[in-house]
Amino acid sequence: MEKTQKSKVSLMSEIKRQINNLPSNFDVLKIRRILFAMLERIEEISDDIENTDQKYLGDLKTVPADSGTVQNEEGKVEAKVDSKVDSKEFSHKEKERLGDDEEEKAMHRSRTKTSQLRNITTYDPYKPKSHQSSVASNSTRPRNLTFADQEEIITKSTKRETTENQFRMSMAKNLPIVTLKLPQKDQMFCDLMEKHFKALQFWTKLNHFTLIYDSHKNKFKRSSVQKKMFEKKNIMGVIFTDDDAVFGSFHAATFPKKPKKAFVTVKDTQMFVFSLENQNRLPAPTKWKIKADSPGVDWTVSLYSDKEKDPSFYNVYQCFKLAPPLHAHNSTLSQDFKTEYENGTDVSIFTGSKENFAVKRLIFLEWTE
Repeated sequence: MEKTQKSKVSLMSEIKRQINNLPSNFDVLKIRRILFAMLERIEEISDDIENTDQKYLGDLKTVPADSGTVQNEEGKVEAKVDSKVDSKEFSHKEKERLGDDEEEKAMHRSRTKTSQLRNITTYDPYKPKSHQSSVASNSTRPRNLTFADQEEIITKSTKRETTENQFRMSMAKNLPIVTLKLPQKDQMFCDLMEKHFKALQFWTKLNHFTLIYDSHKNKFKRSSVQKKMFEKKNIMGVIFTDDDAVFGSFHAATFPKKPKKAFVTVKDTQMFVFSLENQNRLPAPTKWKIKADSPGVDWTVSLYSDKEKDPSFYNVYQCFKLAPPLHAHNSTLSQDFKTEYENGTDVSIFTGSKENFAVKRLIFLEWTE
């Protein structure tokens, strides 16, 4: 018995030594852990078998062995049962003696240990799992925000936060809310800024503006418009049409001096056009940036000299061109808009028609930080 025990211990030690000699990469680490768990299970089962065998042997030793005969109940002498009983037969009798309850308990313990082996988890050093903290029950969840209302703009305090999309998140967190000094008598301009100021602020990354031209106060002709734009940068034009569409363009580059030749152009890679109001053809204010590989990058907008006979002005590359007078259908849209601007669509998106349109009002803003 002792020899068998030593042999078993020696065998287990040799197996563990061989497992420890395996390489240390991740796949082998997983196999090594599983093998160690299986060895522990084998040792437990082996110990249970040894304890059972010792118990059986102890019961056998209690049988008297001083004589070769025994006397039965009737007094007759019979030969003594040999102490070397078949182990299989004795094991079966012992199970019957233990009863069904003990056998069921043993099977339950075996199933429990087997399930523990199956549930062994391994640690992946190449994919560590970070701790996931639970959300507190009293934590407030941000609500959607479209644009700041007048009270928020005046008090410089946001009532709501936004997580609906990156556009609104940036407007709420990255840009300050500035106080707008709007002319109270100009209801059209006040309504436009109160509704769309946050969108324009986000697009330009600028916070303040100055009204440098207004067709309600200045003449609606080329010379009056262009002289307000020469040698300035961050210029935004906003067009109001007779059918209540509102759209325009933004030019970050510095405008040149008054041209001596027929016309000059402005190179601007950051130029974009936009639509603010369009009879619900678009769900929200939308902008389109000129394509980086478009030839129009070199002449995003054209400025004409006084010698030019064509009265048109504010000619934005492959988008629109204005012509006097106000309320006359002389201004035009370009059919090549969708091919020269990122995510371009049909040019009718601005006014609802590809035909000429009439300008009701034109303003120009100069944006600053």
